[in-house]
Amino acid sequence: MKESEIIIVNDIPSQVYYSIIKESVLYAIISLPFTVNRMNINSLEHRIENIAKGKIAEKLFKYYCEINSIPADFNTTTTPFYKVDKRDFILNGYE
Repeated sequence: MKESEIIIVNDIPSQVYYSIIKESVLYAIISLPFTVNRMNINSLEHRIENIAKGKIAEKLFKYYCEINSIPADFNTTTTPFYKVDKRDFILNGYE
């Protein structure tokens, strides 16, 4: 990853940040039995942490798009926690 590919989001209100954390951890716990262990992590705690970090990153990017009026569509690509994720979002017709 290049430095130019990194997005830094500052000044996220605490209540928004904590909500993102809570939702991500709850998602990680409930989706754990349905998530493929591609990284061969044996510890349940580490797998939950890994899933939660991915969801936190997704939700922070969604928040960034919303506050910057970037018309990314996250709803069309949403799948239930027990199904395989295929896409994260659509922007200008691209997945």
